[in-house]
Amino acid sequence: MNVRFLSLIQTRFIIATVFIVALIMFLSFYYEVLKGREELFSLMQKEAYSLAESIERSSNIVISSAEHLEEQLNERLFSISNFLAHLDAENLLSQKELRKYCKENEIYNVSIYDRNGDLVKTNDPLNIPIPDKRKISRMLYPIFSGEKNRIVIGIEKGQTENSGFYIIATQRKHVMGGAILLSVNLVNISDIRASIGIGRLMKEIGNNSGIEYILIQDTIGIIAASKTISEISRIESEDFLKTSIQKDTILSRITTFQGKDIFEVVKPLFMNKEFIGLIRIGLSIDELQALESRMKGRVFILTLVIIALTILTFLVVLINQNLQMSQKRIKDVETFTSNILENMQDAVVTIDLENRVMIFNKGAEKLFGIQSDLIVGKRLSEINIKCMDKIFSSTMPGTEMLITCPDNTEHNISISMTKMGTSITAVIRDITETKRLQQEVERKEKFSALGKLAGQVAHEIRNPLNAINMIAQRYDKEFKPVQNLQEYEEITKVLLKELQRVNKIIQQFLLFARPPEPNFSETTLKELINHVAKLFENQASSKGIILNYWTEGDGIIKVDSNQMTQALLNLLQNALDATEKGGNITLSAKITGLSANIEVIDNGRGIPPEDINKIFDLYYTTKPNGTGMGLAITQQIINQHKGTIKVDSKIGVGTIFTINIPCNP
Repeated sequence: MNVRFLSLIQTRFIIATVFIVALIMFLSFYYEVLKGREELFSLMQKEAYSLAESIERSSNIVISSAEHLEEQLNERLFSISNFLAHLDAENLLSQKELRKYCKENEIYNVSIYDRNGDLVKTNDPLNIPIPDKRKISRMLYPIFSGEKNRIVIGIEKGQTENSGFYIIATQRKHVMGGAILLSVNLVNISDIRASIGIGRLMKEIGNNSGIEYILIQDTIGIIAASKTISEISRIESEDFLKTSIQKDTILSRITTFQGKDIFEVVKPLFMNKEFIGLIRIGLSIDELQALESRMKGRVFILTLVIIALTILTFLVVLINQNLQMSQKRIKDVETFTSNILENMQDAVVTIDLENRVMIFNKGAEKLFGIQSDLIVGKRLSEINIKCMDKIFSSTMPGTEMLITCPDNTEHNISISMTKMGTSITAVIRDITETKRLQQEVERKEKFSALGKLAGQVAHEIRNPLNAINMIAQRYDKEFKPVQNLQEYEEITKVLLKELQRVNKIIQQFLLFARPPEPNFSETTLKELINHVAKLFENQASSKGIILNYWTEGDGIIKVDSNQMTQALLNLLQNALDATEKGGNITLSAKITGLSANIEVIDNGRGIPPEDINKIFDLYYTTKPNGTGMGLAITQQIINQHKGTIKVDSKIGVGTIFTINIPCNP
């Protein structure tokens, strides 16, 4: 055993050493790569941030100049429009002259409208679509209303995604009034933007190695760039770009440009709190990729080292493999067996030759009501389970017996005993409920047979009994003896009374033999209990017995109210007969899930244990004047409602009848 233990220790030590060394090597290489990558990213960020700030400062200066140029452009367009307005006022502006003038001054379109918004003249009526009159009226309203004599309408999108126009309008000087609308192609404006200096600045910076591109982009497109860029993502198409603008902050990311991974930094460009564009700088990550290539090479070498060490370790581990596998199999079997024992519904108790408890599973805990920690390791004589000696004294397989558990509850059990080596195992199955169900089935079969017999007998007796009853009534009314009249009348009355009692018993027999189908209807549980209590409380009060009744909660149940009332009154009558003056009877009910639970409790004399299994038998009674049919009919009614009835009684303490019926049978 010591040799195996030392061998196992050495094997574990070797395996642990190999993997610790390999882990240290791998972590050192990985840390070095991450550190280098982090430092390179930090340098790239600083470089990009510095570039972005330089471009931002330069752009603010250039954009100020550009705005000045744009103002000059507006003045130039207004001058052209005013010139055309004078020609139009003198009726000197022909279609030909207008087309010529637009071509010479690179004007895309000139449209002249009267004060009603109707088109009077345009330079190219065939190729330029006529705008909607309502749109023109809204656009030129400041001029038509006399509020202004000139306006800058601004940029209007064209029919294609990348097309657009810059539009201004002036008041028409013609006697008919109206406005002159003048527009230039945005391509010309883009050329002006590209020539104001930002593009040249970006090209000079973008020529440095490691810089893939530098550009300024607005919502329309690229304002300026370091090189010709045929395609790049638009601002509105990416949340990353929109976030940078919304938060007015510098952001960075790894993205793809022209099929190549790059490190991109973006910074919004504002001037006088007005968004001008987004600065985007793309830096090459070739050095990072070279670093990753070196890392792959080192990882490959590390993998070879680990493989070599693994082979050596495998040779060492192989020596102890069979031993460890055997131990594992034994452990697996023990675990499997333990799981089976723990999860068995039956109680399993194992003792050794010294009567010490070795196994006490969860089923045993549930049956005997004692935790296994208090049992395992102790002798049978040391534990508080008196029936255990009786259990282990049984030798026949399938032995059934009645035992009393530590909580004083009685259980019918079936025992299967197995002896293995130095241990004895008892598998104990609780068959109390099975026995109860079996007895209930036998009782139902017995009731059925007796009910049929009673029905046939009652039918045969009822006809002659009716004849006797009629004769007795005639004797009572039609015949008067000469002598002993009083004795004659008393005998006649007794005869009629007994005939009525026998007829009532026969009616009960027939009712039991051919019970009517329940007439189910909805009522509340509280209404049923209150109704029965009201019917019975005077009878209880007259005997000096207190009737308590209540309903815990309330709910709708579907029952035959008449039959259930009869069943509960039968139970209450039995409780009244068993309770002395000054006693208590309780009628309680509650809804539990989909069932209704009703209890009738008394503190009367109780039912002897030897009679507890007979009380539901037909004709069984302990009362001098009883018929033995009340509880039998009660159980029949409960069965017709697909419910159950149970009884628990102790001599001198009292009796509890528990009814459980489904709310919707």
